[in-house]
Amino acid sequence: ADRILLETARYKATDFDALYDGAAAIAWEELIPESMSIRVNKIRTNRSRLNATTSIQAVVHKAAAERLCKAWKLPRLSELNDKADIRVYIEKDEALILLDLCGDPLFKRGYRSEGGAAPLRETTAASMILLSMWKRKFPLYDPFCGSGTIPIEAALYAWDAAPGLGRSFVLSQLLIGNAGIEEQVRSALRKRVDFSR
Repeated sequence: ADRILLETARYKATDFDALYDGAAAIAWEELIPESMSIRVNKIRTNRSRLNATTSIQAVVHKAAAERLCKAWKLPRLSELNDKADIRVYIEKDEALILLDLCGDPLFKRGYRSEGGAAPLRETTAASMILLSMWKRKFPLYDPFCGSGTIPIEAALYAWDAAPGLGRSFVLSQLLIGNAGIEEQVRSALRKRVDFSR
């Protein structure tokens, strides 16, 4: 998986009025805090009457922004705040409105500050380790000798360190996030890490 997305609405949208009404009906104020703004950053349309991506983006942004401004009693949303990312997929005239819960893609595990000349995604390296059926008791040979993504992922696997344990997620900033539950989960996962393996 590259991202985790929350389905906020699914509805028929054969024209821009229907698209607007469906996006405006979503209780954005129950998902996004006043300290955040919004960005409609990914549009995909297939076999639908609505196919002008910039217009779809503008309509959904307007609907969500107007609802949030009304709920928060603001003249307009600040462009300086952190942004919640909204995605719109329209397939056969059915609109799917999604809210990104990750922020950075999941392949960014949090341990790499910059990539090498030809960086391998961390999730790809982890998949290679698992598919090779490598066992912790055997030496690991990295045939690529690049920026070390494969050995790092192998070490994390050997230590039973959860992927992404050292990074944050946008979910923490959203109103549906729960800091207490997140800390319980992170604490339980930290206790499982065993450097003696």
